[in-house]
Amino acid sequence: MPSAADPHARGSGVPDGVALPPDLVEADARLLVDALAARFGWAYAIWDRADAVTALREQQLDEDDDLSDAEWTRAARTPTWAALAPLARHVVQDRDLIGDTLPEAGIACWLCSRRLTAPPGTTGRLCDRCRIGPQGQPAVADPVTEGLYWLSHGILMYAAPRAQDNAPSHKGLPVDVADLDPLATARAREAQAALHAFADPSGEGIRP
Repeated sequence: MPSAADPHARGSGVPDGVALPPDLVEADARLLVDALAARFGWAYAIWDRADAVTALREQQLDEDDDLSDAEWTRAARTPTWAALAPLARHVVQDRDLIGDTLPEAGIACWLCSRRLTAPPGTTGRLCDRCRIGPQGQPAVADPVTEGLYWLSHGILMYAAPRAQDNAPSHKGLPVDVADLDPLATARAREAQAALHAFADPSGEGIRP
């Protein structure tokens, strides 16, 4: 029968088939958490003994001060220490920081939050209704840069991806193929052809 301190004990939080090394030290545990977070895409923050030691040294103005095991145990059991994680989660939820990742990732429309299922290289992080130029003209996304093209008085315009500067702006610049590499030129011409299929048949297209 495993004891309450046994990592295999029921309720320890360790999944079946997973065993923590009995000699696992805190530094290695941090590396393990880092590796798991990188594998599964977790965003996390951990405050540990090193943070408490840093606070102690700053408070005491002594760069050599340290915590004994008993002192660290007492600090980790205080109500204030226990409140750190809930407080951090409250700040994230209050500012809707996780919700902000959805339009940045092109999962929701940048302007109206409508659900998107196609990748940003197709949508430009905008739904069909919002994917328009400054005067309401049709716009298409660059499949590589994820920016937007549209026609303005027959000139092909381009705006950088919305997630690049974190600003929902329709500002753009005329496309000049002389400044583009061959692959970018091909994408620009494809965008121009697609936009002409929508409208603006009298446009002059890309400047030579």
